[in-house]
Formats: sequence, C-alpha cells, structure tokens
Amino acid sequence: MSDTRTRAWQMMARLDFCMLVTSAPGGLRSRPMSSIVKSEEGKIYFLSDERASKDDEIASHPDILLTYGNGSSQFVSTRANAVRLAAENGPRSGSSID
Repeated sequence: MSDTRTRAWQMMARLDFCMLVTSAPGGLRSRPMSSIVKSEEGKIYFLSDERASKDDEIASHPDILLTYGNGSSQFVSTRANAVRLAAENGPRSGSSID
C-alpha cells in the first residue's frame, strides 16, 4: 500500500465521523455518519436504520462519496462503491464500502 493510501486509511480511522454523500432523486444528499474503518479488510462500515432513505439511495446508486476532516488541517475524501449488508438480528443494517 502506498504511503498516501496508508495515511488516508489512518486518518479515516482516527477521525471517525464523515459526511456520506449519496445520489437521491433531485440531487445529492449528504449526512454525517460514524464509520467503522477496517483498513486490513479495505472496508469501511456504517450502522444505519434500514428504514432510512440512504439504504434505498445506495441500492439505486451505489457510487458514494465520503469526506473526513478535523475542521482545521486534515481532510480526506474518497469515492467508493457501497454495498448494503443485511442485519442478522434486529432492525439495523450496515453498509460496506469497497
């Protein structure tokens, strides 16, 4: 893994919250999400209520944008392909970002 890619993964893990941008009818939608970064898997996970509109948006348009920042000097943005993972128990679901 390149130094730039390694630094990006480290920064995403450290910053935790990001803006998740999806394509929705009428344009782009952005919302803050807490992420679970698994750099060793090359994936980022989110927990989400499956009744929320973002799951439908991801199912229709899996290309998403994630932006992380600390508010002053550290920012990282990445485009990804989101996949909805079904919940094993309970009403929650997750998305995996490849």
